[in-house]
Amino acid sequence: MILLDTNVIAELRKGARANPHVRSWFASLDSDAIVLSVLTIDKVVNDSIAAYLMTNPAVNRQKKRCFEIVMQRSKLAADYVTRLKMLREAIQSTRETNVTPLSERLKSLEAD
Repeated sequence: MILLDTNVIAELRKGARANPHVRSWFASLDSDAIVLSVLTIDKVVNDSIAAYLMTNPAVNRQKKRCFEIVMQRSKLAADYVTRLKMLREAIQSTRETNVTPLSERLKSLEAD
């Protein structure tokens, strides 16, 4: 598996001006081996790379492949973000109900 970072996506956006080694490396990858992090997907969306790829008629095969991978992985990323939010809310509600967090309990045990 390969964790694709935003710097690779940014390089591929350059099209014909992109580094030929990056282009050939990316073209040689198996699409099932490429993984994107939540942070990478967020960066891609915020930088409107997805919009660029959809509106530019001269998009090459590599850019289309990159966009397809981003969109396939975005649902997984959204699910992950939702789970993180639920965990944060659960932690917050625990604090609001005056339950002593485990770290504080451990500190008090060490002090005894």
